[in-house]
Amino acid sequence: MRTLILVLLILAGAFPASAADLEANKRLYRDLIDTLVNKRQPDAADRFIAEGLIEHNPNIPQGLAGRKRFLAALLAGCASERHASKAELESQAKISRDDAERIALQQVPGGTVKEAEIEKEHGKLIWSFDIATSDSKDITEVAIDALNGQVAGVEKETPEQQAKEKKDDKEKD
Repeated sequence: MRTLILVLLILAGAFPASAADLEANKRLYRDLIDTLVNKRQPDAADRFIAEGLIEHNPNIPQGLAGRKRFLAALLAGCASERHASKAELESQAKISRDDAERIALQQVPGGTVKEAEIEKEHGKLIWSFDIATSDSKDITEVAIDALNGQVAGVEKETPEQQAKEKKDDKEKD
C-alpha cells in the first residue's frame, strides 16, 4: 500500500498542470468573481460550484444551496459604492447639482447637458455630466468633485465609447 501511494505521489508530480489548464482555471475564477460578486448574482453559483460541495468553514452552510445563501447574505451586508441610492449620495454632496452643472458647462463652451448623475468613482463623490456640442457627435464627460467643486476630470467619448459604457453599466446593474 505504501508503494502504491508513493507511486501515485511521484506520478502526480510528474504531470504538472499545463499552462492552458492554469489559464482556463484563472478565467473560470475571474468569471466566478465577476458574476457572483461584481454583478451581484449569487443564484448563478451553480455555474461554478458543484452540488456536493463540502464546506470546511463551519460558519458557512453546506452544499450549493448553503453557498448561495451565504453569498446573498454577504452581498446584502456589503453595500457597494455603486449601489448606494442617489438620495444617499446627494445628501453627502456639499456642492449642489446646479452649481456643479455650471462648473461643468464652463469646461465645454456652448455645450448642453444630456445626462447627469451623482456617483462614487474610485472612492470619490462626483457629479458626472455628459455634455454635447452642436459641432460634434462626441460627448464630453465632465466630472466635478461633489465635496469641493473642483473639476475631477474631462474626457471626450465617441458614440462607440458611449454605447460600450451604457452596455457595461447595464451589465453591472
